[in-house]
Amino acid sequence: MKKIPFRLEEVPVVASMVMDSLNRDLADFTAFSPKYDAVFVSDIATKVKAVEVKTNTQVYIAQLKTITTSLYNSTDSLRPLMTRLEGYVMLAKDELNIAPADFGISDVRNKIGTKDVEGLLDKLAITLMHTTNNLAVLETKGFTAEALTELETLTEAIRSKNPEQNLKMDEKEAGVQANLGLIKELWEIIAEVMDIGKRLYKYDDTEKTGDYTISTIKSRIRHEGSAPEPDDPQP
Repeated sequence: MKKIPFRLEEVPVVASMVMDSLNRDLADFTAFSPKYDAVFVSDIATKVKAVEVKTNTQVYIAQLKTITTSLYNSTDSLRPLMTRLEGYVMLAKDELNIAPADFGISDVRNKIGTKDVEGLLDKLAITLMHTTNNLAVLETKGFTAEALTELETLTEAIRSKNPEQNLKMDEKEAGVQANLGLIKELWEIIAEVMDIGKRLYKYDDTEKTGDYTISTIKSRIRHEGSAPEPDDPQP
């Protein structure tokens, strides 16, 4: 079997989307082959349910989304604090024991932007160390010990949320790996339906063709743009 072109946890979601299209187009599929009937659709639905129950994929995805949103909200909250700190660092640049660039504020911003939480925590440790070491000078420019405490508190909040995210990802992956055979079995059926769907509509209905195309489905479930992929049926 070819490599599954989706994340394993996405397979039940993809299957549900393809099933919706199949139900809509069932008359065309049945006309192509009597294999594709109501019983066939029912069997797919049973397999999708079995995968979801055994892997708890949707539950884990929902829980992970909540944790991740909270974590990224916290990291984004660092931006205004970094901007203000940078202002005080520049005011005190001639009196600091290091160069302003060595505070690592740009590195912190970069890690926020790339959503690299582990890397962000490493860079924040450097920024906090230099801010603490230069606190007396920074205070003469308007920075306060309370502002430093706010930054430290937010950093610890991020640090505490990060393991929670990692743990939930590990739980999700464990559920997926434990039922890999079931997921692969479901994918083989869905891949077949997608192949037939593209054959049916490639020259007559390009919009429907997209409903059975890997790149289009990826863009829908991940809410991102995606370049066309070479997944047309082969002659």
